[in-house]
Amino acid sequence: MAAREATAFELLRGSRPAQQVSSSSASWKFESEAGAGAGAAGGAGARGGEWSFQDSFTERGVVADRRSRFSWALRGQQKVLYWSLVQPSGPPAFTHVLPEELHVPSALCVAVLPQSEGGLHRAPSTVALGNDFQVALFPGSESCTCLRLEGAPVGVWPSYLAAGATETSRAWLVVGLSNGRLLTLLIASNNGSMKAEASAPWPTTRSSGSNPLKTIWSKVRGLGGAAASAAAEGEATSAPASRSVQILPAPPGSGARFLALSLSDSAAALYAQPESESASAASLLWVASTASLIEADAGRSDCRLLSLQPNKLSDPTSLLLLCSIHTESTEGAGGEVEVSVTRLPWSRKALTEIPMKSGAGPSVRAQMPPGTSFRDDASKSNLAFLAPCGENAAYLAARAGDQEYHLKAVDLSQPGLALVGEKVLRSAVLGLVALPSSTGDVESATGVAALTPHGLFECPPVDGVVLGTAARDLSYLQGLSIEEALFRASSHFLAHRQEDSRVAVSWIFDTYDAGDVLAGVKLCTEKLLDADGMQDNRYLGVQAEVMTRHMLYDKSEDLEKWLSFLSACGTWAHLGGRAETTALQQYLVEALERVAATIQLRELDDVVHTAVFQELISKIPDQGTSASTTSAVARSAASSSSGALSLRQRYYSQVSACERILSSVAEYTANQTGTAENLQVNLFSNKTIASFLEAALDRRAQVMSKFPGLLPTAPRPSTGPCLASSLPYPRALGSEWLVAEGVTEALEALWKKTIEGVPASATTGEPLPLLQVQCAAVLDVAFRTARAWVMCVYASTADLQHERLVKLRAKLISSLASVEVASGVPEGAPRALQLALEFEDVEAIVALAGKYDVERLDKLLQSSQSFRKRALDFCIRQPQLRPLFFRAVRHLNLPKTEIAELVEKYPLVAWTLEVHSLGQSATHEDWLRVLGSISAKAAAAATEETENLVKRDALAALEALAKRAAAPPGAGAKAPPTTDVAFL
Repeated sequence: MAAREATAFELLRGSRPAQQVSSSSASWKFESEAGAGAGAAGGAGARGGEWSFQDSFTERGVVADRRSRFSWALRGQQKVLYWSLVQPSGPPAFTHVLPEELHVPSALCVAVLPQSEGGLHRAPSTVALGNDFQVALFPGSESCTCLRLEGAPVGVWPSYLAAGATETSRAWLVVGLSNGRLLTLLIASNNGSMKAEASAPWPTTRSSGSNPLKTIWSKVRGLGGAAASAAAEGEATSAPASRSVQILPAPPGSGARFLALSLSDSAAALYAQPESESASAASLLWVASTASLIEADAGRSDCRLLSLQPNKLSDPTSLLLLCSIHTESTEGAGGEVEVSVTRLPWSRKALTEIPMKSGAGPSVRAQMPPGTSFRDDASKSNLAFLAPCGENAAYLAARAGDQEYHLKAVDLSQPGLALVGEKVLRSAVLGLVALPSSTGDVESATGVAALTPHGLFECPPVDGVVLGTAARDLSYLQGLSIEEALFRASSHFLAHRQEDSRVAVSWIFDTYDAGDVLAGVKLCTEKLLDADGMQDNRYLGVQAEVMTRHMLYDKSEDLEKWLSFLSACGTWAHLGGRAETTALQQYLVEALERVAATIQLRELDDVVHTAVFQELISKIPDQGTSASTTSAVARSAASSSSGALSLRQRYYSQVSACERILSSVAEYTANQTGTAENLQVNLFSNKTIASFLEAALDRRAQVMSKFPGLLPTAPRPSTGPCLASSLPYPRALGSEWLVAEGVTEALEALWKKTIEGVPASATTGEPLPLLQVQCAAVLDVAFRTARAWVMCVYASTADLQHERLVKLRAKLISSLASVEVASGVPEGAPRALQLALEFEDVEAIVALAGKYDVERLDKLLQSSQSFRKRALDFCIRQPQLRPLFFRAVRHLNLPKTEIAELVEKYPLVAWTLEVHSLGQSATHEDWLRVLGSISAKAAAAATEETENLVKRDALAALEALAKRAAAPPGAGAKAPPTTDVAFL
């Protein structure tokens, strides 16, 4: 059967059999799997298994816990984002907003309570602990309960938090303190009221000659046997400062709620939390030094414990120990360290027995970060991490250089441990976590994910190691180009074969250079964005008007699916944190923005202005041939099918150049001369361009909401918003195509013509009602255009006080206010004031509100201290606005310290305030006190004034007058002025 041709849309949807093949510039099909040759596979530039991460998420840590099946990170100051370890790719599954008064130092001070199997799709139950030991509890919902921790220690602060055990109305957690001590945190509910209680710090020593388990372990047979007696006969052992805690379930019938394995650089300690209804301290079972655990000889006794984890959570049979061992080359900073993996046989039933080494383990070399040495705390270096994945496998990540880690698999199936395969992770790594199965079973690991400062990224399988999934036949990808292979992988994704697509993407990056794959992703995006639909069977026989409309909606849907595929299959993790990756992500979002803006134009074209749009499209210069504004795909399509496409079809299909119509709109507006015609053109042009910009910005907001970690986070400005009416802070930065030179020039021309086009009779003489209505309509669309324009700049700068935004904002508000006032708007300039309020033009707010709405200005001054400070400072600096300052002082009852800070550099304002403060009932002594103050301030100001001689002489004269007025009769000659007053 002859294979029909398939477009980019069909390839993305996977709507035809995998055997269909062929290729052309506008449509293509694939070689059959049987006939695929050994072409691209293993070609030039193959990376040999390297991959990398994107640097774009959070700076406050990311944490994962297999027991709770969640990973979480802090974003900004108040948001906790959660990802399910069952589905680690994609956007966060849940979000919690922390109370404003709670200051959580890092994600380590957030703990998710373990859930049952049925709670995989339920919001996590979370406890967050602030610097001041204030507790925030989210009981499986967005509602938050804040508690003050009773019995909180003094002089320390929390370093980390770990979930211990839960009951129906109680939860026990472990708090690590800044001094290295541990304590128990109990959260209990009683008759609807909640309380948080802290235990005494856990003990660090175990007294010799007694068994600390005698009370709580009396139910366990065999305890106090040979091993326990041997331990009891030894000297007391001290547990060093704790760096982290690993929670283990307690043996059944033991009388303990949970076990806590405390780690430090030099030792490990095991604690048992007793089954008490109150917040009691745990008991210390044993302490073992790192050297004794690995049986290091005398020459290698200087070692650091990096990790100690059970091979299974429910009933461990061994502990996996990861440590770094000192060598001569590690004396200096930034040297290499030997990292060793050791298996220690251990059972929870032999709690008092210290685990002992069984057989030599493999080791690798790890690189110390610059500026750190082997003597530093192990937690500072992030040398290596270990993640057990069931009884037979584990993963090891060792630091190999700046932003680079080597990932290896550890084979645990044999008595002697062995390292298998290798991947290169190009990112800083904060930890590894085994991923549970799709049913949430934490003991059935299906893979491993790396925790980075920028998020959680699922690692591709290490060569030769497959966990929980069967090996897949990827021969169908061989012989395909990068673009064809990517589209084939996406078809698996859209067919709900996500694991197949993820493995296929991993194969593509193992086979090709990451830079070539990046270019391939962009080319695929361009094909989807600029496809003309001529070879698409769905549009055969369809009228051009109908085709252009529905093809745009299809492009929007397909591009979003394409972006979902790239994000879910770890493409950004493979491409790494290079600048090209960020640019590609911004381009992908830009493509969706362009489609949304073009759809808006197509709706206007279809509904009311078809003839006008036909003229505008015909005036677009060099349509389809401009190399500076059109993608390679669009240029190729234009050259190959220009004869078959009308101008309208070509414009609406080449979405990568959609903004070129804006210059035609501006030119169309400038060419209209008649008053009535000019009014209608102004309304149409402003509505068209404002709709275009708004649609693009709305689409960006939608994409950021669905893919919160995709775009780079916007840098925080030095001064944040100070008014509730200000626009919200942009969460991320997209591309700058909306503020490009061509768009800005079109907006400049349109704005000039719009302001000039306000009906003349409405601004001069007696206004006519009809012209007043027309004038209001023009001012409304002008405000909409100005707002959209400034919004585009704000979205690209993320700073309300950025130089580019301030300049544009001032120009638009000034011209809009002038026209509003001239047109006789009763409220003065309400549109200009609204624009100033949204974009925080403090000077314009003071000038406009102070003239037309003083009561509103008073409310604004009372609502925000930061706004009040900036506004009143502006009033003081402008002599014509100083009455507003004195009015605010009289009516708002401002604190004296705030007033003194404002007038510190303005002595004239300061002594004017002092005189105003006297009032009608001031006594003679009050006047003398004020005159003395004025004299002193005038003398100081005259001494500091060195540039303006006239001002200095005036200040000296004022000093003399005030001093003479304050002096008693006959005392003038005895109290000469401080400054020289000979000029008098």
